[in-house]
Amino acid sequence: MDKKAIESEISSFMGKVSNIKNFQLLLDHIPDIYFFVKDTESKLITCNSNMLRLFNRKHPTDIFGKTGLDFFPAGIVNTFFEDDRYVLSNNATLVDRIELNIAENGSLSWFCTTKTPLHNSRGKVIGLMGITRNLGEADPELHPFMKMIPVLKYMQDNFKDDIEIATLANICHLSVSQFHRSFKKLFRMPPLQFVLKLRIQEACKLLKNSDLNIGEITFRCGFNDQNYLARCFNKFIGVSPSQYRKKFIGR
Repeated sequence: MDKKAIESEISSFMGKVSNIKNFQLLLDHIPDIYFFVKDTESKLITCNSNMLRLFNRKHPTDIFGKTGLDFFPAGIVNTFFEDDRYVLSNNATLVDRIELNIAENGSLSWFCTTKTPLHNSRGKVIGLMGITRNLGEADPELHPFMKMIPVLKYMQDNFKDDIEIATLANICHLSVSQFHRSFKKLFRMPPLQFVLKLRIQEACKLLKNSDLNIGEITFRCGFNDQNYLARCFNKFIGVSPSQYRKKFIGR
């Protein structure tokens, strides 16, 4: 049987599959894989049990018809919507997107996400499905940014201080321009914006896990000015630090 005939047989068999329920159940047995299905309006249809834990829900009916805005801050969810629109509008798959999200323990973490369109029997795009994985739980050899790991560690250890791009470039043995291009292509943001997000991440942790006032949190996260923290926090998270503490932490 030649390649074309085999492809035809595969297509014929897969065309008989009426749902993805068993596929979803299979993914329940992979601990660090979060699986989800959305319609063309980015509304959730179903997900696996791992994703339910991330949403802090017990049953798929608890998330049906909801969007990321029902579970996460707008500043985080907006990038999800942008990727959804790309997949749906272009009938294209996005592979290994690096994005910021809230982990099961409530802290901000970096996730690696792949999304692909779903079609009906006539080939029309009717939604999308995707998987995402917390990079903190994945084997470093599988990371699409393996060469950047030493740089990321340096950033995470020193985000409260002034970080020079030349220092980061030297860590991965690249010129400043090469490093800046590579980093921006991989993370969809410049290096110093990444550092800023690390500071915001630390602010989120302190807002959630401490009773420190916002002035103290400003200093501990490497910001020199409380108003600047508030502006950056609102830009990336979608709410002010005090609103975040009240709305998402219940204080």
